[in-house]
Amino acid sequence: MEVLLGELGGAVERSNTDEAFNWTKPVASEMILFGFFLKRRDPRDSALEIKIVVLDGLDTGGSTEGEQDQVATRSVEKGTKSPYGYNDFVVETSLIGTVMNGLCHLHGCTDRSQFIISLIRGLGGNLNMKSRNDFAKEVFSWARESPPDPRKPLDTYYDDKTGCLMSYNFEKPENLTIEDFRNPQALPVIRTPDIQRGLDYFRPWLGTDTKQPFILVGPEGCGKGMLLRYAFSQLRSTHIATVHCSAQTTSRHVLQKLTQTCLVISTNTGRVYRPKDCERLVLYLKDINLPKPDKWGTNTLIAFLQQVLTYHGFYDDNLEWVGLENIQIVASMSAGGTIGRHRLTTRFTSVVRICAVDYPERDQLQTICSSYLEPVLHHNLKKHPVWGSVSKIHQLAGSMVQVYEQVRMKFSVDDHSHYLFTPCILTQWILGLFRYDLSGGSSQQPQDNVLEVVAYEARRLFRDRIVTSKELNVFDNILLSVLQGDWGSDVLDHMADLFYVTWGALHEAGSVLAPGQALPSHGRPIGKLNSADFKDVIKKGVIQFSRDNRELDILLFHEVLDFMSRVDRVLSFPGGSLLLAGRSGVGRRTVTSLITHMHGATLFTPKISRGYELKHFKNDLKQVIQRHLIPKSNGTN
Repeated sequence: MEVLLGELGGAVERSNTDEAFNWTKPVASEMILFGFFLKRRDPRDSALEIKIVVLDGLDTGGSTEGEQDQVATRSVEKGTKSPYGYNDFVVETSLIGTVMNGLCHLHGCTDRSQFIISLIRGLGGNLNMKSRNDFAKEVFSWARESPPDPRKPLDTYYDDKTGCLMSYNFEKPENLTIEDFRNPQALPVIRTPDIQRGLDYFRPWLGTDTKQPFILVGPEGCGKGMLLRYAFSQLRSTHIATVHCSAQTTSRHVLQKLTQTCLVISTNTGRVYRPKDCERLVLYLKDINLPKPDKWGTNTLIAFLQQVLTYHGFYDDNLEWVGLENIQIVASMSAGGTIGRHRLTTRFTSVVRICAVDYPERDQLQTICSSYLEPVLHHNLKKHPVWGSVSKIHQLAGSMVQVYEQVRMKFSVDDHSHYLFTPCILTQWILGLFRYDLSGGSSQQPQDNVLEVVAYEARRLFRDRIVTSKELNVFDNILLSVLQGDWGSDVLDHMADLFYVTWGALHEAGSVLAPGQALPSHGRPIGKLNSADFKDVIKKGVIQFSRDNRELDILLFHEVLDFMSRVDRVLSFPGGSLLLAGRSGVGRRTVTSLITHMHGATLFTPKISRGYELKHFKNDLKQVIQRHLIPKSNGTN
């Protein structure tokens, strides 16, 4: 038996034949009747045939009635016998989930071209990029339409003003300054074609008239959070309540967040949660596939969300029904079956919309990096003979992307689980340049100072994660080949005896902070010292540490100084986190204690044992906060 879905979800049954079906002519010219014929050949087989029948009551300009009624009738066979199969779905869902994903995009279509684009976005939103690209080509072929750029059919959109199909173009940001980068959590969005396409995929679901629950899916570090934050910022009178999911997240955490952000109002239908001080609340669950199922395989968080979405409410602890009004659920997750991530049930994925995004293409990644680098370098080097040129900045961005891509190819999570390099690391690389004095350089090679800083940051971000000496040589060769090939520079040969540390920065750059003063948003400034000067600074620190704490006997040689410079760089960054992996006795605790003391901070070490649990950690954290973070007055905390 086949199922026909028409007029936004109305369903009628039809016999399993391919005979013509008598459709009712639309009453109004702007109405579109459409249907999906879904047929599973064998319940035990994954093969699925989807027939898309589009009946259009629009004015198509002189076409016959038959051509006007039947715009496209084509079949896509999904299964092992064709390139489109269930393995092509990014998130596993049901047939109804796929169809509803398509219908929600078709809502409000008033033009044939608009219908084609909505069909591609709706039915292809959960396909991987290769299958989605092939599907888009098929739909354009069925509809006898040609995208503006046949090489990139997914970059096509419908322009409401002209009523034509257009291609996304890069929208260069204007007047970006360093002030736009003060908050690393709210960086400017560079509207590349991929960014614009991703926004157009899920932006209709955020409309005030739809408020569709949806999941944004993509690989780690592809920019899901940035896309959502940018879309949320354009909503009117909307509050965003974020739940950072972990393996221990349950429905109680969601209820706590709702209690904090909503008012409980009694109505004639019972109690209802409504947003505080705003018209709408978006409940954003980050990494929704991290919560761990129980021993029976049930995920209480997902089961709770499914109940809320299906019945628009839930039963509280007193078994009293509580409804939800003007609350939209949005989630994000990383695709794939990596360790710690769990499969979402198809019952849940069927009641939410799904949008899959991917990493930006290489040219767009270079464009993003170039847009970020320009205000960073032009802040002090706008009249520089090399870095005052936009083309040279674009070339530098290309070099950084080339290093990143080669590192990704050579080092993967199959070798070590922490070899996960995403485009986020390029953002960190660029923002890290704010900490250095980029002016200077010799008259013969005026670009060398910037290239030296870029190379040093690359070593800290990439090289410090690498384990074996053989792999270290591989990375060094990658960095050397890119710098020599693109710039003809040998700056790496001159960096063996140099250390970038906070004590090398100029005082006027803000290296010296008053007691209790917060760290700059990008960290303390970092300057260059040779090994002799750096060793003198450390010797003074050792003397002061021995006076205040205990006698410290440490031998200072190149490897120790290099280790100290790395620890100094992280601890002088706000919220800097450091995982020191190594054999016992290599001096991790000694170096960390010394650098911490030299920065005027206190080192606290929890007494971890076999029975150390979360409650012990909370007690230790409470003790640290009371002792060091709460201001003292009149001798009391």
